[in-house]
Amino acid sequence: TQLTEAHINAAKQVVEREDGGHYSHLQRLLDRQDLGHSASNQLAVELGLKCAERAEVSHLTRDQLEKLRKAWYAPNNMTLIVVGDLDKLLPAYLERTYGQLDPVEPSEHRPLPQIQHTAASHRDLIRGWVGDGAKLHWLFPEPVLDDQHDETYNLLKDYLDWALYRQLRLKHGLSYGPWVEREVLGGVGFLSLNADLERENLPEAEQVLQDLKAQLLKDGLDPAVFTRLQQAAIARQAWAVQGNSALADYYWSAAGDYSNGRFSDPVKRIKAVSLAQTNQAMREAFQQPGYWRIEKPLLSYDALTWIGAGAMGLIIIGLIGLRLYRKPVE
Repeated sequence: TQLTEAHINAAKQVVEREDGGHYSHLQRLLDRQDLGHSASNQLAVELGLKCAERAEVSHLTRDQLEKLRKAWYAPNNMTLIVVGDLDKLLPAYLERTYGQLDPVEPSEHRPLPQIQHTAASHRDLIRGWVGDGAKLHWLFPEPVLDDQHDETYNLLKDYLDWALYRQLRLKHGLSYGPWVEREVLGGVGFLSLNADLERENLPEAEQVLQDLKAQLLKDGLDPAVFTRLQQAAIARQAWAVQGNSALADYYWSAAGDYSNGRFSDPVKRIKAVSLAQTNQAMREAFQQPGYWRIEKPLLSYDALTWIGAGAMGLIIIGLIGLRLYRKPVE
């Protein structure tokens, strides 16, 4: 790859487009006011896990990129993963070309940021001007487990997906498709319970989630449901990774488990997760109060109607008063 000015400018345009387009002064102002972030990103900014503003690329020069390439693009600083039906000569060519790269001295890597600040336990985030919809998010930092961390929390996520749907959709009819999500912000993993709601149902939905949390802390996970979801997760391994690109991503994410020419079997890791281990992870996560983030428009349609009616009333009263004031005294 030649680092020409044309190639660099094209790459900058791609990065800007993938990040939502040109970063304007208005977008920068909105980000500083927490109006341009998703709920999880807003929490990450508040906790010191993420910068408030987006990373910009327009100021990067060719010399900076050349320096970065020399310090980073080296065989002892990356992993070559080749998948798919390739020409027989291509792997040998890649391996030879890969081996011709000069090694570099290992550099210090910055540690991923950890939680540095406190954050509000409950916060409303304004999204739009008028509407009756809302999004509810309840986020919990994931305590680190000694064994099968990802497999345990993935099974817990599947269980909570089932429990959330059962409570919010089937039992109470508050949300059509609630969901549970796992994501990493900085160096901290988060587990979040999420739901699309009508804004008038927010208090009831919050209470339902509080009751669900209390019930899980008291009784733990249902053993039969856990076993069924664990079997489904094992069966899903047969078709979960499809396509060469997805396969390469899978191998890259599993590179830490590569040993003696083989990757560890994910099915064995899933089977190794016990009900007691998942209950422990759930209790450690739910012993925290969590962070509520509510995304909703500034005004509901009812509020807008009342404001409009009040403004119209004030105008009418003002006009009547003005007419009476101007009326000559007989």
